[in-house]
Amino acid sequence: MKIGYARVSIDEQSLDLQLDALKAAGFHSLTDGIDTTTTGGKLVFHIMGALAEFERDLIKERTKAGMEAAKKRGKHAGRAKALSNGQI
Repeated sequence: MKIGYARVSIDEQSLDLQLDALKAAGFHSLTDGIDTTTTGGKLVFHIMGALAEFERDLIKERTKAGMEAAKKRGKHAGRAKALSNGQI
């Protein structure tokens, strides 16, 4: 895993050179063979991102549908109330 870090000690200094060097490094996965400095690597990276977003949306849809179905059956979705109606 590559991690980038840039900083300055005083306000008069600039991060520009450090940031340029970090940006030029891009993303590179040694285990998956994804190198975003190549056209093919960029494509794979974007496809993986789109698939992850798609899966997350499916999970949200399933969760919402399950909560609605439980509500129709009279089940309470979420955590229990902290106070009873009498205490309120």
